[in-house]
Amino acid sequence: MKPLGIVPTTLDVYKGTQLEADIKNGIFQMATGKEVLEEQIKTIELINVPTYYMGMHVINSVSFDSHLPKGKQDAIDKIKYVLNTTTESVLNSIPEYHSI
Repeated sequence: MKPLGIVPTTLDVYKGTQLEADIKNGIFQMATGKEVLEEQIKTIELINVPTYYMGMHVINSVSFDSHLPKGKQDAIDKIKYVLNTTTESVLNSIPEYHSI
C-alpha cells in the first residue's frame, strides 16, 4: 500500500452514543495524552513508504506536517519534545477533544 497521505486524528466521544455510555460504565477507557503521543511515534516509526503526514489540525496534541519517511526523525523528535517537557499530570490525563 502506498497512501498519498495520512491524516491522524484522535478519538472523539459524541453525546448520546454507545461509546459515551461505555466510558461512563467503565467498559471503555480513553487513551491518556501520553498514550496518544506514544501511538503517534509508533505509527510514524512503522511508515516506510513515501507519503505525506498531515497532522496540522486542532484536535491533535502536537500539530505538524511531514514528508515520510524522509522527515521521520524530525517528526518523532517533535513528539518526544512534548513528551519530555510536559508535566506527568497533563500526560497522564485524558484530554478533552472537540469535534471539528
